[in-house]
Amino acid sequence: MTLLNLVLICMYFIVTNAYMYYDPQELGSVDCTDRRNGVHHPVGEQWYIDELCESNTCKQFKDLSLAIITSGCGVVEPGPGCKLVRGTGSYPDCCLDEVC
Repeated sequence: MTLLNLVLICMYFIVTNAYMYYDPQELGSVDCTDRRNGVHHPVGEQWYIDELCESNTCKQFKDLSLAIITSGCGVVEPGPGCKLVRGTGSYPDCCLDEVC
């Protein structure tokens, strides 16, 4: 991943009030292991944790290393007279929306 791509991804998540992190897997792994529940996921698989409103993907990089890429909702502050309501479905549809 080039530095420009990384900067653009970070800017996207700043503007859209979201977060993203990656969980590197052990060297030599052939699949990704979700450390929260021990479930193994093949490269390229995407899965959701609806309770946390997160999307996860098992990604393989050019150097053959693996990582779980996790995306989730950012922190949102409601404006005066507004409230936050959780959406329905999986990420990103489950993120909080401001309702005034």
